[in-house]
Amino acid sequence: MLFKYIDLTGKVIAFSKFLDLSISSNQNLYKCLWIENTISNCIFDSTLVKKVEFLKCTFRNCTFLNLHFIKGGFNESLFDSCSFLNVKFDTSDLSDVRFKNCVFEQVDLNGLLLNEQKITLLFSKQGTITSIATGNNR
Repeated sequence: MLFKYIDLTGKVIAFSKFLDLSISSNQNLYKCLWIENTISNCIFDSTLVKKVEFLKCTFRNCTFLNLHFIKGGFNESLFDSCSFLNVKFDTSDLSDVRFKNCVFEQVDLNGLLLNEQKITLLFSKQGTITSIATGNNR
């Protein structure tokens, strides 16, 4: 599914399944809310992702390229076998997010908000992150 010139500003996308989704620089995801969606085989490339909330979403086999996530959140979301290439998370909330078998290249994790959560990263021998988990910092 290729979106061309779509503007989802202020929209709510909930309880949906997306397969082969491609979102590029012509789309605007400003201030939209994604709730419990499953997104598989997707590509997010050079897209404005500002103040976007992904709540309890599942991303499988997705690629995130040249993105800057600004003041958004991914609360309780799962990223399974995803690639993050040249991505910056700026003041993004990653509370209770799970990353499984993901690859990170040129990723800036500055300004993360974890709501008093601890973060655990596990790396393979090749340097690939095999697991990231957040949880209560107790």
